[in-house]
Amino acid sequence: MMRNFWQGLFWGSFIGIMLGTIINPIMNTSTFRRKPFVERSADSVVSTTHGLMRKARKRLLHKFD
Repeated sequence: MMRNFWQGLFWGSFIGIMLGTIINPIMNTSTFRRKPFVERSADSVVSTTHGLMRKARKRLLHKFD
């Protein structure tokens, strides 16, 4: 039973490495570029913080009314 586990682990990792070496150069040379998941500029952080504070303030005021 353990032999099948190690054999599967070996072949799975081998196939994964082969696919990675084939797909990685294709993705790097293509014109497809992903957007960054989160904007990290100071302005975007400030605007996000202001938006969250505004929503929290509205929720609190709505609860007290």
